[in-house]
Parts: sequence; structure tokens; C-alpha cells
Amino acid sequence: MTGSAGGAGLRLDGRVFAVTGSSRGIGAAVAEDLAARGADVVLNGRDEAALREQAAVLADRSAGRISAVAGSAHEQEVAEELLARAREGDSVVAGLITCAGVAEPAGSSILTVSQGEFADLMDAHLGTVFAPCRVFAPHLVSAGTGTIVTTSSFAWKGDYGGTGYPAGKGAVTSLTMAIAAELAEH
Repeated sequence: MTGSAGGAGLRLDGRVFAVTGSSRGIGAAVAEDLAARGADVVLNGRDEAALREQAAVLADRSAGRISAVAGSAHEQEVAEELLARAREGDSVVAGLITCAGVAEPAGSSILTVSQGEFADLMDAHLGTVFAPCRVFAPHLVSAGTGTIVTTSSFAWKGDYGGTGYPAGKGAVTSLTMAIAAELAEH
């Protein structure tokens, strides 16, 4: 993302962003770009070792403050800790970016996925958007500034394979539209 069209040279010093799913993949790339632009970044992921490694890499490359909260962002306590970390110091909480998710097990389908596996997939996709948004939205509204960015995919169309992943991504898209409508006046 660094140097991408429209954002080249944009500095984010003095602003803090929380990024879920930032120990690897898209979330890691988002966190790296924010850190390169001078933002303070609160990382989040379930793999504590990968999260520590990502935090160390970013701390070496950024003038901004880098911190990490281990755990699944679908858990209320983890979402609350993300906001608490973002509010530390003098930086302005500029936003929440949700990138957490997991791949559906190979061969999974409505014929094979269990109720528990489906619930876990929904938590990993929809829950990791809902809980942090529910925690951050009141703060951002009262502060009068900030942004929420969610990530989804076209998997909701059903041609990705599996059942829980597409259902979770479709639910994220719908939730995002509902949150945008509810917060439009703010």
C-alpha cells in the first residue's frame, strides 16, 4: 500500500489506528502502511508470537508508537483493550480497521460443516467486526472524528467454497452498510 495512488506522501503522525487481524495478511500490510506514514498503530491478532514479531518489525520501521493486543477481536474484552490502548498517550484515535478472518477448512460444505465450526467461522468474520465497531463507535461519535473501515470479500456471492466463510463475509458487508447508515448523521 505504501506509495499507492491517492495516498502517496500522506502523513498520519499524531493519529492512532487499531487494526484487527494485523499479525499477517491484509491486516499486516495495512498496519505496515500506517506505521510507514507515522501513525501510532495498535495491532491485534490471535497468534501472540506472530503479533510480537509484527510489532517488533514495525517498531524498527516507524517513529509512531506500536503496541499489540493478543486475542480474538470478537471477544468484548479484547475489543475494549484495543480502544484502551488506542486512547493511551496524546494521539487522536483516528480509526478502526477490521481485517481479521480465517480460511474455511478445505472441503467444508453445508454437508460437512458442524454447528460449532460454523459458529467459529461467524465469530472469526462477523464477530471480529461487530465487537470492535460496537466499542469504537461511541468513542468516535463523542470525539466528533474518526473512521471505521471494514474488510470483506466477494465470497458472499457463494462461489468461494464452503459455507461459513461466504456467510460471514456477506454478514460483514450487511453489517457495514447498517453501521454506515446509523452513523451517517455523525
